[in-house]
Formats: sequence, C-alpha cells, structure tokens
Amino acid sequence: MKNMSITKNDKKVKIDKVILEFEQGYEIARSVSPAVTVLGSARFKSKNKYYKKARELGFKLSDIGYNVVTGGGGGIMEAANRGAFECGKTKSVGFKIILPHEKHLNPYTTLHFDFKYFYSRKYMLFNFADAIVVFPGGFGTLDELLEILMLLQTEKLNFIRIFLFGVKFWTPIFESFRLSLLSNDVIHKTDLERFRLTDSNDYIIKHIKKD
Repeated sequence: MKNMSITKNDKKVKIDKVILEFEQGYEIARSVSPAVTVLGSARFKSKNKYYKKARELGFKLSDIGYNVVTGGGGGIMEAANRGAFECGKTKSVGFKIILPHEKHLNPYTTLHFDFKYFYSRKYMLFNFADAIVVFPGGFGTLDELLEILMLLQTEKLNFIRIFLFGVKFWTPIFESFRLSLLSNDVIHKTDLERFRLTDSNDYIIKHIKKD
C-alpha cells in the first residue's frame, strides 16, 4: 500500500507539472497574435540556403506585423527568429524544449518559454498560429508536420494556411504519400491538398496577407 501511495503521488506531481506548463505556456501563446510559426531543422548553419531563406522570411513577416514563433533552437528556428529580431517590429518568440543535447535558446528571441513536455509545446506552436511554414528538416520536423496534417484532417486545428518551403525537398516525400497512402485509400486526396508548396517567401507573404 505504501509503494502504491508513492506511485499515485508521483503521478499527481507529474500531472500538476503538466497542467502548470500548459497554463503558463497558454498565457504566453495567446498573447502573441497575430503569429506565424516557423518549423524546420536545427542543424542548418548560417550559410545554408534554407537558413538564409528562413531569416529573410522572419524579417518579412515581422515587417507586415506578424509575430514569429519557433521552437527556439538553432538552424531554421534561429534563422526565423533572427530575421524577426533584426526587423524589430514584432515579437520574436521561442518555445524551447528542454533536451540533453539542445540546452541553449538561440539569442534572437524577445520572448520565450521553456517546455519539458513535447505535447504541451506542440499545442502552443500550432494552435495559436495564423499560419505555419515548414522548412526542410529531419524526424522532429516530420513529426510536427504529420501531426499538423492529422489535426487538420480531424478538424482539431482551425486554420488552413500551411506552407512547405523547399519544392525539391518536399516533393518526393509527398509523392511517397500519394503512391502508398492514397493508392491504398487510407487517406483522401484532399488530405494532400492542405498545404502550399513553394520556394518563394514573397508567395508566402502574399497569401498570408490575402487569406
């Protein structure tokens, strides 16, 4: 009975921590509006073409009045925050996940919050954004993108502005979805029409403003 009591107490402590993280993150996320969330690899360096484009996009988004929200890490996240920071017209937000190998927040945020739990962090990244731009990335980026598509499919996410930056990178991935998932009728063709594929920041800005 004693061990069971300790286990129940441990569970309650964790639940309380999750609730507190949601409450604190929620207050910050809802205060950052309008906002565009930018996702992508943490591994790209400043000379990488996608880093340069994400930095440019962050600047342009801030220039037209959008707060720029990222996961607060390096690579694409740093680039988008950097662009918004350099423009300086809106907030540059970092929702950082606490990981052993990713300890440092990039230096270009004007507002940030550290998350312990991925699910609460994802909620804040996705649910308060007016649009999401996904640059090339690895498993983490793909995990985020697939969750976004699933939330849109199940109508748990209300916005429809999803931009995938990098035609050459994303085309074979979504072609594999068409050949495997769509051909076996496990998704509908409209599920592959929920995003806009582009290599142009001007295209993204145009459609964010128009929509």
